[in-house]
Amino acid sequence: MNIQEYISSGVLEAYVLGTLTEQECNEVEVNAIKYPEVKAELDAIENAMNAYVKLHSMEPSDGIKEKIMEQIDGGGENETRIRKMRMEEEERRDPRNKMIWSVAASVLLMISLTINIYLSSRTINAEGYVHELVAMKAKRDSVLKSVRAQYNQAQADLAVLKDPMYKMVTLKGQADTSAKAMVCWCPDDKTVYFEADKMPELPKGMQYQLWAMVDGKPVNEGVITMGTGLHKMNSVAGATEFAVTMEKEGGSDTPHGNMIVLGNI
Repeated sequence: MNIQEYISSGVLEAYVLGTLTEQECNEVEVNAIKYPEVKAELDAIENAMNAYVKLHSMEPSDGIKEKIMEQIDGGGENETRIRKMRMEEEERRDPRNKMIWSVAASVLLMISLTINIYLSSRTINAEGYVHELVAMKAKRDSVLKSVRAQYNQAQADLAVLKDPMYKMVTLKGQADTSAKAMVCWCPDDKTVYFEADKMPELPKGMQYQLWAMVDGKPVNEGVITMGTGLHKMNSVAGATEFAVTMEKEGGSDTPHGNMIVLGNI
């Protein structure tokens, strides 16, 4: 059983007001024994209602008390006087009855308002919980989207690496011998993919750029986006070598920077 949903259902307030069936009352009492949270909530509701009723309760007037004592002391008086006193008392009680019912209605109204406020606070808490769940779902969806994109990228990379039409060209470090990269090139459809295996950290304002050597001249293959996986570059035909240089951010038409890696086909 979800205890918080049970507490916020209004059944405990209905129990205190006496509007439940005997079976429903038994169920509330069993749950109050079984779950301390239910017992504590039930006690809190009963205490709040009892305090309000006690605050608005009315003591009988001194006149009524004196009449009752006179009646007790005057046991020998005749039946006519008794009947007359009862009629007077009934007349006197009529406006009091109206007042009592008015107070009772006020008490019920205040109880109703108290319950509404109580349930409203529960609703506000529930709304906060719903907003939290929505935020958690949005975060989860974002993570799933990222994972799905990475999975699709891995599948596409694997398809290229397994395709016998592609030549795998390893690019080795020049100035920094630890640098390494790879180019996947398909001579038939001229498609080129680049993967940075290990490249030195770039200074601010600089960017790596890939070049293909065709007929002894460098052909711009595009600036390199650093990151895992294969990155598609510009198509080229008749390449004999691939190289990477460090250029100013945005790249250039011809290589100006130092050559970082180089690989022969």
